[in-house]
Amino acid sequence: MGGTKSGQRQENIKILRSMHFSTRKYSQITVPDDGFFEWLAGKGSKQPMLLTLPDKKPFAFAGLWETWDDQGKRETPYRSCTILTRESSESVMRES
Repeated sequence: MGGTKSGQRQENIKILRSMHFSTRKYSQITVPDDGFFEWLAGKGSKQPMLLTLPDKKPFAFAGLWETWDDQGKRETPYRSCTILTRESSESVMRES
C-alpha cells in the first residue's frame, strides 16, 4: 500500500478546497495517536518536544483522506491523507 500523509492547518482548508481540493473528493477521518511533537526554537537549532496527554491515553486528530489513480495513469490507486492542525494552545505554549 503506497501513500503519503501530511499536515494541513485547519484554517487553510477553505482556501485549499477552493483551489485543487475542489476537483477531488476527500473523506473525513479521525487519526488515532498517543503523542505528537512540537519544535522548540533554540539558538540556531530546533529541539523536538514529545507531547502526550497527562494520563498517556490515546487521542485522535481530525483528518482528510482520498484514493485516486491519476486519471487512469497509475496501476494501483494512490492513497493519501492529511492531519488537520492548528496553532498551539496556551497550555502547550506555557509548558514549553
